[in-house]
Amino acid sequence: MIADVTPYRHFRGQAKEALEFYRDVFGLDLTLMTYGESGFADQAGGSEWSSEWIIHGELRDAGRKVLFGADVLPERELVAGDDTVVALTGGADARAEIEGQWEALSQGAEIHMPLETAPWGASFGQLRDRFGTLWMFNIEG
Repeated sequence: MIADVTPYRHFRGQAKEALEFYRDVFGLDLTLMTYGESGFADQAGGSEWSSEWIIHGELRDAGRKVLFGADVLPERELVAGDDTVVALTGGADARAEIEGQWEALSQGAEIHMPLETAPWGASFGQLRDRFGTLWMFNIEG
């Protein structure tokens, strides 16, 4: 594959908080740029919210892109969580790590399916976290 595929989440004024939360849960590196830093604050109306909100954030693991996020402007329709599902998958060697991430993301979340043995033999679970992101977990073995 030539291009990277990276999920991109949109928020309404919560991008910084959400991306910092995900950074802490997964132990990733985070870079953020605000509308004010980008020079686009005036084009976005120049209001207080536009200069402090995040125009682009990146979560990376050893340089590998994991998740992008940004705050969208008020004139854009936003249905939180309906535009992206993030899947966390791994084998038995990653079980403890993935179960820990499930526990962390479960705080304040809506559990759609508990993390338990699925008909295909893997541990599977699904939740919508407190920021509206839909997560699927699958642990083989």
